[in-house]
Amino acid sequence: MTEQMTHSQTLSDERQQPQQAGQTIVLMVFMIIGLLAFVGLAADVGFLFARSSQFSSAVDSAALAGVIEMDPTAGNLEDADDRAKEFLEANGWTVVSPTVTFVSTSTLTIQGIPQYTITVTWPVETFFMGLLGFSEIPVTRSATAVFFAQAEVYTPSAVESGHIRQASQFILGPDSCTTYGDPVSPERSTASPHVPNADPAHLDGIYRYRIRITDSYTRTNIVRVELFDPDSVNLDNRLSGVDYTNSWDGGGGSGTGDCSGHAGQPCVIETGENINARTQNPYWFVRVDENYDDECNPVSNGDGSHTVTQFELYYYDDGERVPWATYTDDNSRTNLTDMKWVTPGVTPGLSVDSGSAQSSFDVDINAIPEVNDMRYIYLDVKTTGGSARNVWDIRAGLPNSMFNPPLATDVNERNLQMANYPGNFKNNGVAVYAVGRMPLKHWVGNHQTTLPIAPIDSSHGGGTVYATIFDYDIPQPKVLTFTIDSVSPNIFRVPVQVVGNPDHVNPLAGTVTCTDGTTCNNFWWQPQLRLGIPTGSFFGGDLQATYVPRRNAHTWSVSITDGAPILTR
Repeated sequence: MTEQMTHSQTLSDERQQPQQAGQTIVLMVFMIIGLLAFVGLAADVGFLFARSSQFSSAVDSAALAGVIEMDPTAGNLEDADDRAKEFLEANGWTVVSPTVTFVSTSTLTIQGIPQYTITVTWPVETFFMGLLGFSEIPVTRSATAVFFAQAEVYTPSAVESGHIRQASQFILGPDSCTTYGDPVSPERSTASPHVPNADPAHLDGIYRYRIRITDSYTRTNIVRVELFDPDSVNLDNRLSGVDYTNSWDGGGGSGTGDCSGHAGQPCVIETGENINARTQNPYWFVRVDENYDDECNPVSNGDGSHTVTQFELYYYDDGERVPWATYTDDNSRTNLTDMKWVTPGVTPGLSVDSGSAQSSFDVDINAIPEVNDMRYIYLDVKTTGGSARNVWDIRAGLPNSMFNPPLATDVNERNLQMANYPGNFKNNGVAVYAVGRMPLKHWVGNHQTTLPIAPIDSSHGGGTVYATIFDYDIPQPKVLTFTIDSVSPNIFRVPVQVVGNPDHVNPLAGTVTCTDGTTCNNFWWQPQLRLGIPTGSFFGGDLQATYVPRRNAHTWSVSITDGAPILTR
């Protein structure tokens, strides 16, 4: 029995051996395939890693190359993109959709400097991983570079002491049109047809200001930030017994109005004093704002088109934005704000918005970090509704009560103080600058003026300053002459190729003209100024523009190449 069982088991084992051998071969085949898959995966991953590193370097180089060509006033990035693609191709990646895709944007750094971002996607072909159904793997790399530093632009002359003389700043509501001189705030370029505003979207409708406080500001730890006439409502500020026959009411030249026109337009009286003297008071202000409906037509005051303006005060601490206080003028407090200098949170009836970090526009500088003996406060100005032109301005410095006599709140009373007590209202080391762009509403007529535009520090020597103006639509001749006050104009007499116009070479690099020959309405001047900053013995100076403002409302833009381009991300 036992012999039979042993014999049967032996026969069974002999029959199973070929089956087991076959199974082993199959397992070995699968093991070999799996091993090859892992080896292929490792090979593909290694190749992918090596090429991805090269791809990242190529994208970084392309961003650095492109940002140099970025025009901070242009509504497109065509020149920057072309240069970036050239660098990608030189490194082995040709942008040909759908093989390699390319996307670019222009954004702002937290400090408000334009930066250039590209995102490139490259489908990497695989070798062994194709056996598993992955014939290609998309690799996406992004890089952001910055090169242009938005220059500090001088706010109107003498406003640092609260003296409104030749010009004021302004902002339009989002329902207005850029044709009235503001390229940043309106949502449309024209009313009919409704052409969208093509200015770069990264500005987000904001004008930014930097308040610089030096270590010479020692009389108090409080810097008061004042706003002039932050509402857009025109009240009747005419006084009895005053001769208004030499006034300008928004529709004509000198001496043609009597301020009897509708209150939707500005009205100033020329006093005949010298407009170039800092202590003079050449105008008596009656109204300063201008009202338009949502089709950008002039209208009377009080039709519901009033612009709502938001003023946000903040500072930076270790790169992080820290809010201080926010004030929004909804035009309901016009008796408190119209034609007056006010300080939200200090002026009775003007509280800051709920939720603000602080209670007023009085800033305790002990809370502001000090950088190289300087402290900086920032103000963002943005409109949230309406279609009026809100003429306003900013002053920062000592609180009013610390002057003798104390600073008046009424614009004309304060102007008289400045004329009667010259030199009494200095700010002791506080200055206000617009960052990159500044809208300006001029009150002067046919007087040629030399306007200081921006300080040029010696550290920018060897760089390039770019300057242009939006909506400078005065009659011919439309000529702007730029100089740096500390440098002889002869330095710039070498012919310079004008940016954006390959057929035109300026005999004098500091002179630009409106190129369309008839009107400069509603666009940035092209070609813009491109002025080389001297090297060597250049110790800094002021960029100046000589032109005829003609009561025009326009916006300046100034940028400076700041050393070598750098990657920010």
